[in-house]
Amino acid sequence: MIYFIVNPKAASGRALKKWGTLERLIRKRDVVYQVYMTEGQGHAAKIAAALTAGEERSVEKTLAVLGGDGTLNEVLQGLHLQAKVKLAYIPAGSANDFSKGHGLPANPKKALSYILDQESPCRVLDYGMITCASAGQAPFYRRFLVSSGLGFDAAVCRSLNCSQVKKICNRLHIGSFAYILVGLWQILLHKRCGGELVLDGGRRIPLRRISFISAHILPREGGGFRFAPNADPQDGMLSLCVVSGVTKLELIPILVFALFGIRRLPNGAENYRCREAEIFLQEALPAHTDGEVFDRMKEVHFRCENKKLRLIVDRGTLPAKREKNRRFHKNQ
Repeated sequence: MIYFIVNPKAASGRALKKWGTLERLIRKRDVVYQVYMTEGQGHAAKIAAALTAGEERSVEKTLAVLGGDGTLNEVLQGLHLQAKVKLAYIPAGSANDFSKGHGLPANPKKALSYILDQESPCRVLDYGMITCASAGQAPFYRRFLVSSGLGFDAAVCRSLNCSQVKKICNRLHIGSFAYILVGLWQILLHKRCGGELVLDGGRRIPLRRISFISAHILPREGGGFRFAPNADPQDGMLSLCVVSGVTKLELIPILVFALFGIRRLPNGAENYRCREAEIFLQEALPAHTDGEVFDRMKEVHFRCENKKLRLIVDRGTLPAKREKNRRFHKNQ
């Protein structure tokens, strides 16, 4: 059984049209499926929770998500990970960093074809976890599949969610360009502060004028900014990008280098690899997971959960050394 979770509002409503085309193709195939349309923020998580809770945990099923990175993130929040679930993804958002990071097809019809193919293998993935604490509130956690961050990158996501720029760019089929436009504006507005980074409970790194700190499962975020070029979604490690001690003007070349995929970022940007990291800030900064923004935070804990998820992929995206073991991955 395949359960499709569709966000009809993704990409400013274009996702609904894509689903109409795909459903006509599904009906021509001998496929047992159900579709759930999300009705607002948080609904995808509730659907995923209902499909993988209680007795449903023992039933092998595929959850196919059609939407953006934010929709996929919501599904991840609701998943009961003990369930026998395979995830599948049909990208229909603005940035689609998750699909690009895994080499998944951008074409919805091609993505659907390998999801319906019972011979398609699975890739076993890590995911990240952020636990946050703020004054007067109980700590809470969120999972992420692409990245999570504090500061400038979260401020960009927050502005995008509140402006018309993203909708206009989506209509013009240049959704990633919205991140660049809003990012240039946020260079002037974003606030910085000092703090401390602790890696794997040991190494302590004092920081000043923090622009942002992002923890990555995949190399890119924000529509293609390669802040963590060595991030690997299967190695059990987080890749951190820490930008601090730079002026607002000096932030520009860092963003340009990341946008064009230059592996060595300029001075002021450092990459660290760890299983977990703690961040203590002098002032609260906005935070996000996979582009979904929540409250400003002063204390944050990141960690990597090693190989907890199964993602259905196109056989052609598997590295040659893994192709030999395709049957093993398929049956995990």
